[in-house]
Amino acid sequence: MSNTVSSHLALQYGNDVFLPAGIALTTPLVLLAIREYRREKPALALLIPIALMSVFADSGARFLTGLRMVPAEEHPVLYQAFGYPTPAWTLALYTSYFAYLAYLGHQSISERWPRKKFWLVMAFLLTFEIAFEYVLIHAMELCSYVGENQPLRMFRLPLFWPVVWIACPVLAGMLLCVLGEHLKSVHRLLLLPIIASGNMGFAVVLAWPTVQAVHSPLGSAGVSAIAVANVVAIVLTLHAVGRFSASPSGAPAPEQAAVSHGARR
Repeated sequence: MSNTVSSHLALQYGNDVFLPAGIALTTPLVLLAIREYRREKPALALLIPIALMSVFADSGARFLTGLRMVPAEEHPVLYQAFGYPTPAWTLALYTSYFAYLAYLGHQSISERWPRKKFWLVMAFLLTFEIAFEYVLIHAMELCSYVGENQPLRMFRLPLFWPVVWIACPVLAGMLLCVLGEHLKSVHRLLLLPIIASGNMGFAVVLAWPTVQAVHSPLGSAGVSAIAVANVVAIVLTLHAVGRFSASPSGAPAPEQAAVSHGARR
């Protein structure tokens, strides 16, 4: 009986809370995308449909990480793959979530954020993600991570995966900015197959050591040790990509230019 009540509560949260929340978050993003497109800044106009497409790769990401939603029969299902149902309400919520974080990643390079600002934003996003997932798992019982050797598990939440869920869309936006500088107009659409892979594609790129470990005979201690090293690798990856210049002329970023100028002197 309690499981049935929990499932119906999850249905209520998913359809009555997250669906309108996703629509409410997506609407200002669309308006901002239109305004920026008119200013010849097409990044967000690309990221929103990319995020929409990446919803259809999300079951693969959950398969790799062991993240499960409530049983499929308890809510409308958008699609199912790898044995993992994707509820219909994620179409609105995930689209705004992925597009917004990817846009922040794009802006961090295009506006040449100082490294301190970038990492402060990342720390805030990670704190929010951990708190949000804790509520999803404990208060709403909308999802859970399955598997005995989930990395860095605390209160049923493996702390490694929130790092991945933040880093994946941010890296997607950063790559769109870096690679998009070398592509003009419709040629930017060539980036769709890469970036639209969403959390599934970028989780493999960023977190493959931990993904491999989770699906291996290693115990939780071994998997957690790999996850800690993996977090360091993710940080270094974001730092390395963030050093690229967003200048169409290929000019170095400000700190790189200063180093080059000092060397010439």
